[in-house]
Amino acid sequence: MCKYLYLIFNFINFICNFAEKGEVISDHYKLLPIDLRDIQSLNDLILTHMDPSLPTFIVAECVLIYLDPDSSNAIVEWASRTFPTSVFFLYEQVLIFFNHHPLLETF
Repeated sequence: MCKYLYLIFNFINFICNFAEKGEVISDHYKLLPIDLRDIQSLNDLILTHMDPSLPTFIVAECVLIYLDPDSSNAIVEWASRTFPTSVFFLYEQVLIFFNHHPLLETF
């Protein structure tokens, strides 16, 4: 019975740490909270948690469109300098008010 209580305690401790820090870290996935407009903090966080020389797939899904153009440009420039072997996948909403878009017709 003590083994199960220990597992429950560890799980609750993990959930509390997750909620407090706002991050998810596993062997193959890292979700880290950061203000993308603060390039220096972004750079420090990335260098702490990963090796930018490794091939990297960067996903910016509905992110850059909500920032001012200078901040968006700074992020893309930083990523291109920091990750020499990367692919940058940009996915943004375009023409969301267009009435005949197939995706919007499903709502």
